[in-house]
Amino acid sequence: MLVIPISILISPFLYAKLVANSIHIFNLQKKRTCSDFTTLLNSILFGYFFILGSFAADLIKLSDSILKDEKHFEFKYKHQNIMEELKIDLLMKSFFKTFIIDYEEKYKGMGKTEYQQSLAHISQFRIKEQYHSVFCRGDLSYQDAGISIKMFNFSKILASLCSIPTIEGEKGKSYLNYDVIHGIFEDILIFNYAEFCLNNFLLGVNFDSIQKEIIDYGYHHHNYTKEKHQFCSRMTRDSSDLFNFFSINLVTRSFTNI
Repeated sequence: MLVIPISILISPFLYAKLVANSIHIFNLQKKRTCSDFTTLLNSILFGYFFILGSFAADLIKLSDSILKDEKHFEFKYKHQNIMEELKIDLLMKSFFKTFIIDYEEKYKGMGKTEYQQSLAHISQFRIKEQYHSVFCRGDLSYQDAGISIKMFNFSKILASLCSIPTIEGEKGKSYLNYDVIHGIFEDILIFNYAEFCLNNFLLGVNFDSIQKEIIDYGYHHHNYTKEKHQFCSRMTRDSSDLFNFFSINLVTRSFTNI
């Protein structure tokens, strides 16, 4: 329990800071009242005990919070159901359509800055209309607008993970290179397909008897459904695990001079 001796060690410095601040505030008062003198006197006489009491309260409260089970934590959004609530399977269907199915024809060689992508998502999720309906017209409840707002927040976080930062450090100008995102998706698909085929080959399985499974592993991104989404989660590399696979920003910062 290093907390207790460290708290006792730094408490005199905190007390000195408290008294110095109280004296400084007292000196700033042009018309001093009895209340000002009382406040200063209380700081000098009882300030040290207030600090020790604060340490004791924090020690009792924090020890309870630190040892608390994760399931009792409070999150901004419901942690357990966030992906189901956001309909992640529909989001993945959109991702596969953009970066795999329609990539060669529509999106190859393209990209956007984080700012441009944010503007596109504001329009796509109708954020301004949603806020106007909730706070102005009153024809939409916050609960009904919540999903779109959460999806927009989700897309901003994901765009930040997928972007290549600029040397100047301007976040809005960080670039989402669609070719890089496509390459990561392709790598995940090929890895799962190759692993499945290789494992079955080493086991001596006749490929004619597992044709359906081979197609499922190789082309699950076509006609993506909730059942296929659940199937993906059982693969070694889950293509729907967006937050863990698209760390382009972090990798760029780790292995370049940016």
